[in-house]
Amino acid sequence: MSGQGAWIDMTLHSSYAFLLKLANNSEFRRAFESDPVGVLAASGIEIPPEELPHKVVLPASDELQALIGEYLHKAAEEMMGHFPHSLIGGVCPAERARMSYQEILEGGRRAPTATSAP
Repeated sequence: MSGQGAWIDMTLHSSYAFLLKLANNSEFRRAFESDPVGVLAASGIEIPPEELPHKVVLPASDELQALIGEYLHKAAEEMMGHFPHSLIGGVCPAERARMSYQEILEGGRRAPTATSAP
């Protein structure tokens, strides 16, 4: 570890993928609950063990998915007026916020649908 306190070395993309994995991958969730320091470190987040609770228990998957979706929807709505679609790969921020975990891992690309901008 690089010193006292927490250290985070993640991109926005990798942090979003990490949260989605926590919400959707039961094996990853079990690993996180049994070894949070190791899983966090492998993901680019270093936290001294003494700064974590003795036992880590994640919220239910559906609760975590709902929280992530709610946050991303609000963030996307806020961004809508700030960036033209061409700057973000032709997918509006609100549509990007609704992308699945697999789509995020694949680089955030998907074919436009009737509701998404080309």
